[in-house]
Amino acid sequence: MKKKRSRKDMYQSQMFGNSRVSISIPNDILRDVIELARQKKTSRSIILNESTRLGFREMAVRFALEEYQRGHISVGRAAEISGLGLAEFMEEMRKRGIAPRYEEESSTKEMADE
Repeated sequence: MKKKRSRKDMYQSQMFGNSRVSISIPNDILRDVIELARQKKTSRSIILNESTRLGFREMAVRFALEEYQRGHISVGRAAEISGLGLAEFMEEMRKRGIAPRYEEESSTKEMADE
């Protein structure tokens, strides 16, 4: 049976831009979430929200890097997709051992010099 949400819950969700979704989490991960929430003295919801944000950011960066490496998108577009600034994205590329394509590297340097 579905629990009816109070007006206060609905108002807070609308006010803070949150949505409720239902997902299945493997029991071992849920145990880890519960334990981390206990250690940090916070709620499971906060742990799951933070985990989702971190995981989503990593997924977006990986996707952008893959598309860039395939030559499907420019470094600027890849930075947009990843949610990072151009310099931040290029630093991420450097950390992961991905060399910029030569023609983009020179145009990026020209843009930085202006």
